[in-house]
Amino acid sequence: MKYFNCHTHFSNHENFEVLSATLNQTFPRFYSLGIHPWDSTSYDENTKKMVAAKSQSMGCVAIGEIGLDGLKGPDLEVQRRVFLSQAELAERYELPVIIHCVKAWNDIREVKRKLNPNQVWIYHGFAQSTIVNEVVQEHLMISLGARILNHPKKQEIVEAIPNHLLLLETDDQEIEIEAVYQAVADLKKISLQALAQIIEQNFKKTFPKWQLI
Repeated sequence: MKYFNCHTHFSNHENFEVLSATLNQTFPRFYSLGIHPWDSTSYDENTKKMVAAKSQSMGCVAIGEIGLDGLKGPDLEVQRRVFLSQAELAERYELPVIIHCVKAWNDIREVKRKLNPNQVWIYHGFAQSTIVNEVVQEHLMISLGARILNHPKKQEIVEAIPNHLLLLETDDQEIEIEAVYQAVADLKKISLQALAQIIEQNFKKTFPKWQLI
């Protein structure tokens, strides 16, 4: 069975994972690249050119994680400018976007509506029962990770996400992606095989560049 991991910081050297990479590392086979909102003050014209150049590599299948964080990092206006700039790069190079969002959903939605992107946006590490329906209405892909395993409203969250918008990840947790698959399959009351088919279809739809390599 193939397990697809749409966002991880710890590579298992699998063909079906997207590693969150930095500009100064040796790039793995498949990766996403972007300036995290916590590091927004480091984003200058030279950094933008570097992100743009490396985004055009065949191994880069997404821009991210990028976004907004209302609890950590520089002023939100600084974060917003950097986020919008990178989202525009994603449009230019036809790449999906992996979104980091903490206490900033209204701002993320505002940027999305302003930009009106053609590319897929992925709300990664999702665990917010109060906004799940709003995120679904905006047609973002929703990626669940380790946080869903012990979330008090995990059943409510999983039930609210349509199958065609669902992805899975391990993020910065050193756990096996199979554990996330099993937990979500149990919550959805479907077989592991059935869930794997859903995630594989969604992964390939979300990361079209991955299929070309």
